[in-house]
Amino acid sequence: MRIYKFWRAAIILSLMFGIVHVLNGFITGLFLESFVQAILATFSGFIFLAIRVRTKSIVLAIAIHWLWDFSVFMSATNPHEGSKIIASLVSIILAISPLVFGILGIAQLRDKKVVEGFLAEQPESIS
Repeated sequence: MRIYKFWRAAIILSLMFGIVHVLNGFITGLFLESFVQAILATFSGFIFLAIRVRTKSIVLAIAIHWLWDFSVFMSATNPHEGSKIIASLVSIILAISPLVFGILGIAQLRDKKVVEGFLAEQPESIS
């Protein structure tokens, strides 16, 4: 039963992480792009949760999220203006990576031993 509750919470948390990224549309005015970003962020939510569960700390997940945002912002400056191939490859990598992160996160969270260990350390009211 605890694993079921964990997975339900994992899905809800990842969805919430994605939904929050829709708010970027209010900053940029690009709502379609923000919706796509929200879908990709939902997948990334699973890897961030897996990092949290494995390390028992949120610090590494925050650092990786910051590095991700930094790389996305840097790629938006388009330093490869002369090379459309490189710019296209960077765009493809940035689009596919969150899907891969989601799959890796789900795979990591399927380790019942790790999840049970994490849940055992949580206060009874949330586990």
